Amino acid sequence: MARAPITVTLAGYGKFMKTMGDARQSVLPIAKEVLYSEAQSILRESRMEVPFLYGFLSASGRVHEPVIYDNKALVEISYGGASVDYAFDQHENETWKHAPGRKAFYLRDPVEEARKGFGGRLQRQMQRLLYARGGHSAGQEEQI
Repeated sequence: MARAPITVTLAGYGKFMKTMGDARQSVLPIAKEVLYSEAQSILRESRMEVPFLYGFLSASGRVHEPVIYDNKALVEISYGGASVDYAFDQHENETWKHAPGRKAFYLRDPVEEARKGFGGRLQRQMQRLLYARGGHSAGQEEQI
């Protein structure tokens, strides 16, 4: 019986969206872009820790397209694909020996590290992209 893919949810954007009010619809594509970028960074860190023999497990790492619904955002990072059982076993079994720097919890640990400062990074990236695309970022005042 196949196990579900190893996935991690990065949330924390709902409060930000509530403060956006009517501008929410124009911000959604930018929010998805920022979440995807954050997940890509986590995947890069994770690939430095994933057990590595031939590289198949590392190559199976994937960031899925972010989904936004009901003022919540979900971005999924997964390993394993068709070999999800192998990915799950490698992730969860702390007793297996790995090459230096490689280990179990190769996805969980980078996610936990990324949680630190996530809200601030999300806000700064959203502001930068909004400003770059002609919008107003938080802290800017409109000149009359």
